[in-house]
Amino acid sequence: MSRLKLFLFVTLLMTNINHLLSAPISVRDSLQRELSRSKTVADSLNIMYNIFDITPRKDQKEIGNELYEFAKANKLYDVQLDILRNLSNLYLIAPSDSMHKVLIAETELVPESDDKKMTKLFLEIALNAKQASNATEAERQYRLRELMKEYNEEPSNDLYDRIRQLFNLCIYLGTTTHGELYVDYANKLINLINRLPQEYNPLRNMYYSQMGPIYTANNQYVQAIAADKEQLKIVKELEKRYHSQGRRYRNYDANYYNVYRRMLSNYSVLSPEEIEDYNNQINAISRRNSTIRNDIMHNQRSTIYYLMATKRYKEALHLLKKQIDNPVNAQHRRQFLKLMMEAAGAINDKESLLEATMAYNKQLEEYNKLKAAEIYKELQIKFDINELRNRNVELELEMRNSELESNRKLLRVVITAGIILLVMLVIAIWLYLRTRRLAKNLEKSREKLQREQENLITAQQELIEARNQAESANKMKTQFIRNMRHEIRTPLSAVIGFSQLIVDSIPEKYRGDMERYSDIIMINNEMILTLINDVLDTAGMETGTIKLDPKPTSLQQICSIAISVVEHLANPGVIMKFENEGDKDFVLNTDAARVEQVLINLLKNATKFTSRGSITLGYKVDKENKQVVFSVTDTGIGIPADKMKMIFNRFEKVNNFSQGSGLGLHICRLIANMVNGEVCIDPNYRNGARFLFIHPIV
Repeated sequence: MSRLKLFLFVTLLMTNINHLLSAPISVRDSLQRELSRSKTVADSLNIMYNIFDITPRKDQKEIGNELYEFAKANKLYDVQLDILRNLSNLYLIAPSDSMHKVLIAETELVPESDDKKMTKLFLEIALNAKQASNATEAERQYRLRELMKEYNEEPSNDLYDRIRQLFNLCIYLGTTTHGELYVDYANKLINLINRLPQEYNPLRNMYYSQMGPIYTANNQYVQAIAADKEQLKIVKELEKRYHSQGRRYRNYDANYYNVYRRMLSNYSVLSPEEIEDYNNQINAISRRNSTIRNDIMHNQRSTIYYLMATKRYKEALHLLKKQIDNPVNAQHRRQFLKLMMEAAGAINDKESLLEATMAYNKQLEEYNKLKAAEIYKELQIKFDINELRNRNVELELEMRNSELESNRKLLRVVITAGIILLVMLVIAIWLYLRTRRLAKNLEKSREKLQREQENLITAQQELIEARNQAESANKMKTQFIRNMRHEIRTPLSAVIGFSQLIVDSIPEKYRGDMERYSDIIMINNEMILTLINDVLDTAGMETGTIKLDPKPTSLQQICSIAISVVEHLANPGVIMKFENEGDKDFVLNTDAARVEQVLINLLKNATKFTSRGSITLGYKVDKENKQVVFSVTDTGIGIPADKMKMIFNRFEKVNNFSQGSGLGLHICRLIANMVNGEVCIDPNYRNGARFLFIHPIV
C-alpha cells in the first residue's frame, strides 16, 4: 500500500506536464520550417517552445535538451530553469536517478535569483521522491526517522532549506500514512511555501496536486474542494502566462477535467450552482477534446457524480451497475458501492441495496484492515516523536545544568581573584586609609555576592519550572491516551450496538453473513481497545506510575480465569486446557490482576499462531528454589531462534501482518520485572512454542 501512495506522490510531482493529443506531423514540419527561417533569438525561442509543446511526451526529451542548449548559449536564464523543471518531470519514470543529479548540477551555472533557488529546491524534492520510490520499506523507515530527527533537532533558519526538510519528511511520511499526522505536517508545509515569492511558484502546484486527492480519500470534502480551487487558480495562471508568451499549443484540458471531476465527486459540500457549473465545464472540455470525450464514455465517473449530485438516483444506479466491474474503475470500487447504496436506498430498491451493502462490507473490511495498520504505524511515529522531544528536553536540561556549573566555577574563580586582588590592594595601601578602604571593599563584595546569590536562585527556579514542564508533558501524554481510551470506547460501543440492531432487522435467510460481519466488528472493537490499554499499561509501567497490590492468591483461580477469558478466541479445532485442573491448590502472595494479565497475554499470543492441536496452561511449584513456574504451551508455528530474544521488545512481532500491537509480550516482561521474576521462551521445546513465567515465592 505504501508503494502505491508513494507512486501517487511521485506522479503528482509532474506539475508542468502539458496534456496534448499528438499533433499532425504537418504542423510540426511547418514549425520546423518556420524555425529555419527565423532571424531573432525571441522568434526562435517561441517556435522551439511550440515544437516542444506539440511533440508527444515520449519524444520531448530530445527537443527539451535542444531548447536548453539554445537558452544556455543565449544566456536565457529563466528559460534554462523552466526547461530544467520540465526535463525533471520527463525523467521521473527513468530507472536511475543520475539525470536528476545532473539537472541539479546544471542549476549552479545560473546566476543567483529566487527562480534559481525555487528550481533547485523543486529538483531536489523530485530527486528525493524518486529515491523514496526505489527504496525498500526498511530503508524508507530508517530515512523517515532521520528526517524526523533533522526536522525536530536541527531546524534550518533558511526558508528554502526548511521547506526542503519538511517536503522530504512529507514524502517519506506519505509512504506510511495520510492521516492526521501527515495532514498536520502538510499544513505547516503550505504555510512555508506561501512565504516564497508568488510570481511563479511551482511548489504550490506540486503541493495542491497532491493534497486534493488526499483530502478526498480522507473524506475531508471541504478541504478537498478548497485545495482543488487553488489548483484551478494555478492552472489558469499557467495557461494565461504561457499563452501570453505565444505558446499556442500548450493545453490544459486534462488538468481542468481531472480537477472538475474530482470536485464533482465531492458533491455533498457543493452548492447546486457549483454542481451545474463544474458539469458544464466538463461537457465543454469533452466537446473540444476527443481524448477527454472517450475517457468520459469509457468510465463515466463524471456522469455518475453529476447524476448523484442532482438526485437522479435511478439513472445513477443504472450506470453504477454497468461500471462497477469496469477495470478502469477498479480503484474507485469502494466509492461506487457506497454510491450504489445511497442510490438504491433513495429509490427503495432493496435487492440492489442488499447486494451493494454486502459487497461494500467486504470492501470495507479490507479497507479497515489497511486503515488499522496505517493508524498503528502513525501511533508508532507519534510515539517516536514524543520520545525525541523528551530527549531534547533532557538534553536541554543537561546543557543548562552544565552551563550553571560552569558559571559557578567562573564565579568561584572571579571571587578568588577578587579576594587576592583585594588583599594585594590592602597591603599596598595599608598605611593609607586602611580601615576606611577595607570596609568599603568588603561592602562591595557583600553586595556582589548577594546579587550572584539572587541570580543563582532565579536560575534554580527556572530549572525547577523546566523540570515541572517536562513532568507535566509526560502526564499529559498519559492522560491523552487515557482520554482516547474513554473517547474511543463510547463510539465503538455504539458501533457494536447498531451493528447488532442491523443484524436483528435483517430477515432470517440473510442473517448469516450479517452476523459474521457483526462478529468482525466486535473483534476489531476488542483489538482497538486492547491496543489502547496496552499502550497505556506500557507507559504506566515504564514510568513507574503503576504499582503492585500483592495479596494471597489462589493459583487455581487465576489460571481458570485466564482460560475462561481467552478460550473463545481459539481457532476452530484447537483445544485449550488447564494442566493442573483438580490439583491441590497453592496460595501465592502476588498481584492477582497483573499475573492474570501475563497469562492472558501469553494465551492470546498462542491463539494467534495455533491453527490446530492444543494450547495448554500449567504451573509447577518449586519450593526448593522458592518459585512458581507458569507455562503456556502450544502446537503452533513456533518462534524462529533469531526472534526469541527480540520478541519481548516493544512493538516487536513474529509476523508483521498478524493481529496485535506488538506490546503484549513486552508488557509481560515489564510485569515479570515488577515482581522480580522472569518471562522467557523454552528453547528446548520443538512442537510449537512454550512460554515460561517464573514468579518468586515471597
